[in-house]
Amino acid sequence: MAADPCTEEGQAASGPPSADGRIAAVDSNRITLEAGPAGSGGPRTIVLVVADKTRICTVYGGYVAPGELAVGQRARIWLAPDSQSKNGLTVAAAIMVASTKPGDDWP
Repeated sequence: MAADPCTEEGQAASGPPSADGRIAAVDSNRITLEAGPAGSGGPRTIVLVVADKTRICTVYGGYVAPGELAVGQRARIWLAPDSQSKNGLTVAAAIMVASTKPGDDWP
């Protein structure tokens, strides 16, 4: 597991993400991330649970509400140590988006 990028103050911290990609779908408490470098056989699709304890912030450090996650946003995901939920889906410990605007890229 990588370090959580969203500290209590909402500032970005160090540690590599578990996955980096673009949000392809948002559904209730789940997001689908298209992740991975394009040259490595294409992107992989990861379905993640956004739990009550999942922290979400922008690359600039501001907190983001779960309802602000949208298709097209660039996102980096950090997984929790106990990232497998009871239904077999992966729980995100933290999500960092480049911006709350879909289509924006990393600075």
